[in-house]
Amino acid sequence: MILVYIAIVFFLVFPLCTGIYSGCLRRIYVLPSSFGYYPKDILYKEFMGSFASAREQFAKMREDAQNYFTFLHDIAIFYDDPEKLKDPGQCRSIVGFEVFLNSEKPKIPSFLKNFKSYKRTQLPYVQALVADFPYVKLFSALSMNLGDRKVYPVLKKVVEKKKKDLEIYKVGPYLEFYEYRSKTIRYFVLYGDGIENYFLNKLPSPALKAIKA
Repeated sequence: MILVYIAIVFFLVFPLCTGIYSGCLRRIYVLPSSFGYYPKDILYKEFMGSFASAREQFAKMREDAQNYFTFLHDIAIFYDDPEKLKDPGQCRSIVGFEVFLNSEKPKIPSFLKNFKSYKRTQLPYVQALVADFPYVKLFSALSMNLGDRKVYPVLKKVVEKKKKDLEIYKVGPYLEFYEYRSKTIRYFVLYGDGIENYFLNKLPSPALKAIKA
């Protein structure tokens, strides 16, 4: 009987603790910030698919990079709002990683020679709004899913208000930056001068939903 009680407590408490640890109850704050405060060397691929399927590319990219680079920050830039698309699974994005250590940057040409599907860019300074969310490696898929559900609605609401109040202009794409040492996903909305440097996906624009009269 004791084992039954232990099992019941485990199955009730474990999901609750997991949710709390993964940020389920975390309050989202959106702050003024910037991206590219130092030039970032990014190796990336163009992608079309859902946000979730884009993030699934990270594991393969780390596998490609493991013999070249020891410390990476993953990055994804999303150019379409899935809620506005006829097919939400046709979002354009780029997925890749930052080569962070200066000592490893001379390896980039060799990597590109052996992995021809990658491209290289250097992302410059741009203004942004940012919200942080915890990244838990053990529950990485849950962290990303919760981040989608909690962060993006708040970001979109803040962006619309600031656009209306003329506090921000030339609003660009959403950018996710994975800082694994600090166990944080940083969600950026880019805006202002310089955002044109972040439009790296050249695939055709997907069809939009019909606007209801």
